[in-house]
Amino acid sequence: MSVLTIITSTVIYIEHFNEQSFDWLTWRSGSILQIFKIPHRTHAITDNSDLIRKYAIGWCNATNIPCRPKHDRIAVMFNTGEIYNWWTHLTVKEFIICFPELKEYTENIKN
Repeated sequence: MSVLTIITSTVIYIEHFNEQSFDWLTWRSGSILQIFKIPHRTHAITDNSDLIRKYAIGWCNATNIPCRPKHDRIAVMFNTGEIYNWWTHLTVKEFIICFPELKEYTENIKN
């Protein structure tokens, strides 16, 4: 089942991706610090949630992804117009700050 979300006044879709989409190639293609210049800190992610929302294209519970699985994180895939998509982990709290409309889908993920 795919979850599509309409965000603010601009139509942006973020889908629930298959966990196999979060592999080593896409993880190594970029980072939130490298691409957006946002350090991995909840405060910085909160301050830049509009930028994260703008470029996010998919998400998945990071528990069973093939690359760097984490039990208390959500993997978020981005497309910034580069050749490759890339992804990073967000905590459940950071994900809900950026995508409050998806909170119900994160209730079974520990934080």
